[in-house]
Amino acid sequence: MIIHFLRIALRNIKKEKLYTLINISGLSIGLICAYLILLYTNHELSYDQFHRNANRMYRVGQINRIEEVEVREALTPPAIGNQLRSELTDIQSFIRFFSIGLNDGISVKLGEKLFLEKKASYVDSNFFEFFDFGILEGDPDLALTEPQSVVLSERAATRFSGDEKVLGRTIQIEQKSYKVTGIMRDMPENSHFHYDMLMSMASFDYGNSLKWNPSGMYTYVTTGKGSPAESLSKYFPDLIQKYYGEKIAAEVGIFLQPVTEIHLHSKLDWEVEPNGNIAYVRIFILTALAIILIACINFINLSTARSAKRAKEIGVRKTLGSSSSSLKWQFLSECVLHTIIALLVAIPISILLIKPFSSFTGTSLNPVGDPFLLVVLLAAAVISGLLAGSYSSFYLTMYNPVQALKGKVDGGGSDKRFRSSLVVFQFVVSSMLVMCTIIIYQQLDFLMSKEPGFEKHNTVIVSVADQDPQEIENFRNELLELPNIANVGVCSTLPSRTYAKSDVSLKRKDSPKVSMYFTFADMGFIPSMGINLAMGRNFSREFKSDSTAVIINSSAAKKLSLENPIGEYLESEWPISGSFKIVGVTNDFNFQSLREEVEPLIISAMPKWKNHMVIRLISGSATKNLASIRDAWDSSAPDKLFEYSFLDRDFDAMYGTEKKTGAVFIFFTGLAILIACLGLIGLSVNTIESKTKEIGIRKVLGVTSSNLIFNLTRRFVSPVLVGFLISIPISYLSMFAWLEQFAYRTEMKVSIFIFGGATMLIIAVLTIVGQTLKIAFSNPTRSLRYE
Repeated sequence: MIIHFLRIALRNIKKEKLYTLINISGLSIGLICAYLILLYTNHELSYDQFHRNANRMYRVGQINRIEEVEVREALTPPAIGNQLRSELTDIQSFIRFFSIGLNDGISVKLGEKLFLEKKASYVDSNFFEFFDFGILEGDPDLALTEPQSVVLSERAATRFSGDEKVLGRTIQIEQKSYKVTGIMRDMPENSHFHYDMLMSMASFDYGNSLKWNPSGMYTYVTTGKGSPAESLSKYFPDLIQKYYGEKIAAEVGIFLQPVTEIHLHSKLDWEVEPNGNIAYVRIFILTALAIILIACINFINLSTARSAKRAKEIGVRKTLGSSSSSLKWQFLSECVLHTIIALLVAIPISILLIKPFSSFTGTSLNPVGDPFLLVVLLAAAVISGLLAGSYSSFYLTMYNPVQALKGKVDGGGSDKRFRSSLVVFQFVVSSMLVMCTIIIYQQLDFLMSKEPGFEKHNTVIVSVADQDPQEIENFRNELLELPNIANVGVCSTLPSRTYAKSDVSLKRKDSPKVSMYFTFADMGFIPSMGINLAMGRNFSREFKSDSTAVIINSSAAKKLSLENPIGEYLESEWPISGSFKIVGVTNDFNFQSLREEVEPLIISAMPKWKNHMVIRLISGSATKNLASIRDAWDSSAPDKLFEYSFLDRDFDAMYGTEKKTGAVFIFFTGLAILIACLGLIGLSVNTIESKTKEIGIRKVLGVTSSNLIFNLTRRFVSPVLVGFLISIPISYLSMFAWLEQFAYRTEMKVSIFIFGGATMLIIAVLTIVGQTLKIAFSNPTRSLRYE
């Protein structure tokens, strides 16, 4: 029986070449989309799952309560891990690390070679016991126990020493000697943090601090089996009160966050690295399902549209004794065969597309790493075949054999309305994808083009983190002598980087504390950045008291309820301690991503941290200016590594997730439109074939070719237009929810939806007209001789 079904199926495939090609092409494209999205979403969902205790690992987070507002952050005090383990028996172990160099990098010297390392951290000695990161050379239990010991990744070891062995050698880190005690594997991409250099916590005095502030450590714990975070959280308030007193207990709290949820679900302040977004993963999954459905709809539409051609075959089979169930299995087997062929086409193409798709998404996708995905794809193919074939098989086997043999089955009536409904659904999905893609890219363009309140173009940033004050001053003087340099300033933190944050208050009795961001800068910073002052003045060497002066932004003035802040004093304990006079107020500028409103900011003149040199260019080639800047660097600091970046590129890099999402959306939107158009081609060809005689008669009676094209096209344009109208409110609500995550967002104008609908309508019309031109301009006598 199976051989018989297969033989008939192959015969029909050979007979209906065009429709077979359309069906297999549509299903192949749908399966390719499903496979690529499956690889991508599986990669996103796999973050930190490779640790053997992943389901019992938590990151400790901190809650700061300021003026009835809770701020959640990933950093905690150094002592919290040991205190949790000592007090709670369900906490089995803890680990801490303190990231350094993420913004600016730290200097590393091996022999006479200088390097800048941005992925470095101090870690506790049990790092390799807690996390499952493989160590290739050295003892994992002892590598990080001694002071001044360091473990390098394979990537860092190769970068520092090439093919030479580095284990056991001494390297200079920030001018201190460290012994290389281990070489570890590069941390996998699906880890929420990545370090290339681990230094022993015993080398870091802050690791022994028992103070609550400042909170600078990332703390992780493992719990016992059957000890969920919820059951432990009830003990946290008492622990804080016990160790830190009632005052702190009223202002702060702690919580446990599953490690496996950090990448997609965490939005805390002070994340180790930028995280993903579970919303985008869900969008991609829904997109894949929508594309598969469009491909299945094509199959159903073409099968029912071609039903009249198979009516006699069904009538003969029923007359000769074939049961409805055997006929159903026949049609289902044909559908499954189509999907298996589509699968065999899709798999090699998918594998070829993995590399460019990986570059597209900025991930390293591995098809061999999880063979289960191929099993899932096979199941998806079979299910798609059954789904696509179920309606067709049940519909075709309902024909009355007598009517079928008389040729009175034309597939009209309710089945035409059903096919139109499916076409409407296809173009609802396709139009939605087009509109959503336009809005995503318009929002991205808005983020890139919006003026952030400072001049981000023509600005070069040079790292001066490891230079002494005299070298910085010499470098500044060298730069100011160059003809194309407008201004030069020094600061601790720049827009797009991580800012320090602390509580401040006015120097008044019972003044409430306000959470504000901090940065340190000299008098050249504000003019070099092109930041405008709303009132007051800039820092100046003419005022000796400016060593304890601060400039705030307008948001800080509003937060402090000050109409005229000039001359007021602020008090703080960290990162600067004491009382500080406000000498100026800047207009608000976006020192963070445009996803957030402008937060209160304090710019302090205290020279606590000098990490960046801000160089404002007047004009000329960037390459030529960089050569001059490098010469000035070599003259002032010949033994230091020259590291630079452009401020506009650094700032725009914050929107990498949106760029990636937009690129992926364009890719899959194009494929969805292609599948929908394949279906239209099939339906239009079928309609034209069924009306060949009618077209011939109409032409003989004087109907023009343009009129024929219009009439043939009109029946397909209607469902496309209906699909477009239905897609508008769905697209609007979806994109409105997506745009809510941005404090600054583009306007969803009516023109966006009109353009999206017009695009789909034009594509559909061109697809249909391409099929109708041939028959419309053909000789009518040939049409009348048809059959």
